[in-house]
Amino acid sequence: MKKLLIALGVACAVAVLPAGAQAGATNSKGWTNYAGKTKEGTEISFAYRKGRIALLDTRLPSTCASGQGGTPRVRISLFDPPDSLVFKANGRESQFKVTEPWPERYYTVTARRRGKKVTGKLRLSWSLLIPDSIGGYSILTCVGTGNFSVKAVK
Repeated sequence: MKKLLIALGVACAVAVLPAGAQAGATNSKGWTNYAGKTKEGTEISFAYRKGRIALLDTRLPSTCASGQGGTPRVRISLFDPPDSLVFKANGRESQFKVTEPWPERYYTVTARRRGKKVTGKLRLSWSLLIPDSIGGYSILTCVGTGNFSVKAVK
């Protein structure tokens, strides 16, 4: 009974750790976990297997500009496509449109594996309709980009 409780306690502790902390070099399904920093300085993590990238998570510096004029807005945006999206890592561009949750977002990934490193580019774009100070609305078009070069997590 004591061994069962200890095993259950360890399992619970591992379950609440962040995904990067749980990750070994390769999991039971053959996915290799990668983590590091983007060229822009934000953390990035994903799983890689046979030329595919999944569970991609990072933040990108983004700029939002209005077609009606005004000062552009700069922010850090989440680049967190749904877990079900799998990007190709063969040097070609993979692009997905995600409509839920609002706003509609376009995720683009270009990645290539060379030896133990995966390098690539990320792009996120979306549009927003926001109220302005005089009672009207403005359309903001936002774009975030980033570059990365990361190694497998050990």
